Amino acid sequence: MSDPRAREDASPVTQVSPRTTSSITSWSRFAVGLLLIIAAIWVVATQGDSLRAAWGSIQDASPWHIAAVLLLPLSSMVITTTIFWLLTRRLGRVSWWEMSALIGSAWLLNMLPFKPGLIGRIAYHKAISGIPIAKSIAVVVIAMVVGTIGIALTLLAVAISMPGDAHAGLRWLVAAGAMLVAIIATLVAKRTFRGRFRQLIQSRLGELGICLALRIIDTLLWALRYQLAFELIGVPADYRSCIIFAGVSQIAGQMPVQLGLREWTVGIAAGIFGQSSATAGNIAAPPPTIAAAVSVQGVLPGLQADLLTRAAEIACALPIGIISYFWIAQKLKAKSQS
Repeated sequence: MSDPRAREDASPVTQVSPRTTSSITSWSRFAVGLLLIIAAIWVVATQGDSLRAAWGSIQDASPWHIAAVLLLPLSSMVITTTIFWLLTRRLGRVSWWEMSALIGSAWLLNMLPFKPGLIGRIAYHKAISGIPIAKSIAVVVIAMVVGTIGIALTLLAVAISMPGDAHAGLRWLVAAGAMLVAIIATLVAKRTFRGRFRQLIQSRLGELGICLALRIIDTLLWALRYQLAFELIGVPADYRSCIIFAGVSQIAGQMPVQLGLREWTVGIAAGIFGQSSATAGNIAAPPPTIAAAVSVQGVLPGLQADLLTRAAEIACALPIGIISYFWIAQKLKAKSQS
């Protein structure tokens, strides 16, 4: 007779489920992002002279300047709402205000692991609007592809508009990088969704054109937000340089690690395309070396400006998210009782 213990020892090794692996990956990404944003805050907080100068500049700023920095994130929410509403309205019954509540409730939640805001929106469309999950996911991917193309075109226009600039080569490199991301995203989406992707694209060419224009406008508004943020901390910034910051910021926002990555991306971009805050000059002036550009003093203005922009987004997202959440909860409750 065979030994039962031998059979027990010969049993297959327990395997980790894909769901567990996905959970570990999501939490790992969140942990990395959290460490990045803590590091950004630490760098800003430990530069006492620069921090006091920035705070003094904020105190001297006009109320209108501060209000613009705080409220301009709402423009991005309106544009994002319109883009998703245009791409979704033919798939099911969803109003613009309904979509704005979904985008508003997801705004802050999407900074957390598993993107609960995105998952919740897809589940809502399935339950309330009758939109299949696969089509909702396809809409998200198409919006991301169109958005990346819009960012790439905007960065390309900036590179073309400054041919003799000291940073011309770097601007072309950033624009080419954005275009490469757009091409890769398009190819991945086409391969993933196959015929459904092509069908959605062909049936919405006009709407896609509007979405592309809206994303370009959104990038320009992001650039304005960065310019106002840099001015608010007392480091003037060239608007075309701010378009570069806006472009790399939005692309960083589409990466697996979002929280914290954006701050450092903008910080490094501001260091490369600008100069350190120690000179308190125009950030469009070229830095002496790349090493100086990516030093603490080089990335400091970008970190300060993006953390300020992030704080303004959270200030907008909190009240809008809470109001939107309760509106959606009432909608779901009414649906369950009908």
